[in-house]
Amino acid sequence: MFPSDKTMQGISQIARLLADPTNTVSVAKAHLLLGLEAEEQQDWEAAEKYYRRIVELAPADDMVLYFGHNNRAYALFQLKRFDEAAAHCVAAIEIDGARHNAYKNLGLACEALGRPADACVCFLDAACRNSADKRAWLHLQQL
Repeated sequence: MFPSDKTMQGISQIARLLADPTNTVSVAKAHLLLGLEAEEQQDWEAAEKYYRRIVELAPADDMVLYFGHNNRAYALFQLKRFDEAAAHCVAAIEIDGARHNAYKNLGLACEALGRPADACVCFLDAACRNSADKRAWLHLQQL
């Protein structure tokens, strides 16, 4: 079985990003792509590992660092490591409080930790920051 064109393009892009190991932003972007692929496979351990590497690299690109924390939080949530997930959501919010997804993920962590009032506030914050993404509203309704 041969890899698809999409797979080959992804591999090529990751290889380009990893070509200069001293460029922490490029290396972090490669780990972001690898983490997203692991998420697609629902391999939460691998996804968490890739996102952890982004956080360790602390790239000088706030967007990449935000997604390193936010996506790591989501992977940790899937692994039922809720306290750690919450801490990474807070870190992502500190990097970019205008983005909605870390608030939603923090709401999920708070709900799992038995803090429904905090979860409610987080889901509302997420919904206000991006009303087009209905996931926060759905989580709020389920809460």
